[in-house]
Amino acid sequence: MARPERSRRASGKISIGLGGFWGDLMAEARVDLQGIKPELTGEWLITRVQHRLTDTLTTSFDAERDNEQDKE
Repeated sequence: MARPERSRRASGKISIGLGGFWGDLMAEARVDLQGIKPELTGEWLITRVQHRLTDTLTTSFDAERDNEQDKE
């Protein structure tokens, strides 16, 4: 059975929740994270976005990046 090459698999995944409506976030778009933690800094590929209206409006998204991004 063939194994996927390690460099092609996602090496990092993150979930982020934001207050308010962030309509410019969409799946398959890229987001550049800055000022959170050094290991999270850089470009991430958004895999899921959810806008939720309860008592307040919030946006959350999941993102991942590959091993090549970690080396830069």
